Amino acid sequence: MRSFVATILLFTTSVVHAQLEVEHDRFTQQTVIKTETKAAVGRLKLDGKPALSLLGVYDTDGSLQISLFISSLGTEWRYLNCRRTNWLRDGRPLTMTDPIHNSDVLNSGRVSEDLIVRLTLAQLHQLADAQRVEYKVCNDEYIVSSEEMRDFRDMVRLLREHDPGRRNAPSP
Repeated sequence: MRSFVATILLFTTSVVHAQLEVEHDRFTQQTVIKTETKAAVGRLKLDGKPALSLLGVYDTDGSLQISLFISSLGTEWRYLNCRRTNWLRDGRPLTMTDPIHNSDVLNSGRVSEDLIVRLTLAQLHQLADAQRVEYKVCNDEYIVSSEEMRDFRDMVRLLREHDPGRRNAPSP
């Protein structure tokens, strides 16, 4: 996964919802739409339910990359040796790619883990259009919260609004 740390400093940022923000780099024309870090971190409880957050990036060539982060904070490793996820959309299985595991031991001794699932726009639409989304990481089962469902819907809307192909389309 690409690192956007250096380029984010060049972005203009606008908060479009209490949970999501849009950053546009006027030099590269790259647009990043993401769940606010504070909101995702605020959802984390030590050894509790993971928090879901989203990152959508329109690259300079107009291609779209969407990542779903499953973030957990604990006193020990939870998903270091098991990264399998399973998803249900309104009670029916939804196939996703296997996640990438990213982790760190914090200064406090706590363990921060992210499972990063690459999504297609169609998969994001399926999640956003669902009444109920459930997921399982290894043997741990969770239900997506109403705030996270709102983030899915808002991400779809913002990706549509900031689609570079749509901005460059001729006016009717």
